[in-house]
Amino acid sequence: MDDFVRSIFEGAMIREEASYKLYKGLSERTDNQQIKLLLVKLAEEEKIHEMLLSKMNLDVLAQVNKLYLTDLSLIKKESLDILSGADIKDINEILDFAIRREQESYDDYSRIALHLPSGKPRAVFGEIAKQEAGHKLKLTKIKLELNDADWRKLE
Repeated sequence: MDDFVRSIFEGAMIREEASYKLYKGLSERTDNQQIKLLLVKLAEEEKIHEMLLSKMNLDVLAQVNKLYLTDLSLIKKESLDILSGADIKDINEILDFAIRREQESYDDYSRIALHLPSGKPRAVFGEIAKQEAGHKLKLTKIKLELNDADWRKLE
């Protein structure tokens, strides 16, 4: 197996696992039941993404031109540490961090899907990208709701 292809899949699984932990941790820090439920749902969806990626045949990317995928954020070492912002106390910073991550995930998975031939792997990456865009929207709504209510932290 090509190390480049392996690094794409490993990076994606690490990102999904880290996102799961981030949303699960945030859900445990809020007493607002509506926000808690939304964060739990986001965590569950990230876990499903991780499972889908872990079951995918890595050879599906072997036929893709690497040139189109070399700038994916998920294969850059600094982008794999999603929990680097875990000690940030301000919920706005945490949400901004998560929103940026969801955008990066959407961008990366969309690019992978675009360069895969038609079939199940392309559909899976496309669907995960679509869900990541939905996560970004939900997180943006949480941020707006929290700020309208003048909330600064989830505690």
